[in-house]
Amino acid sequence: MSGGNVSEMLQEVLDEYGVLYEDGKLVAPIDSMGFIALVVKIEEVFGIEFPDELLTFAVIEAQESLETVVVNLVEVKEDEIEERSGEFVEIS
Repeated sequence: MSGGNVSEMLQEVLDEYGVLYEDGKLVAPIDSMGFIALVVKIEEVFGIEFPDELLTFAVIEAQESLETVVVNLVEVKEDEIEERSGEFVEIS
């Protein structure tokens, strides 16, 4: 998945949850329940899991930081899938 696709898909999630950025900064505060719902939705859409150390409001305060985190987690997931695909042996 390219970074551009990730950005577009992430923007759709942000729009769905009413998360607005102005000049790259979060405009309106998001409460803790909204934050968790947003993170869960992002995890579902991208098939990723945020590590505990990234479950902070600081991650979503700047749009660029959120996009970077999501792109990096997607890349890690894709690398893991690629590594695992080499572990399987075809049985004939």
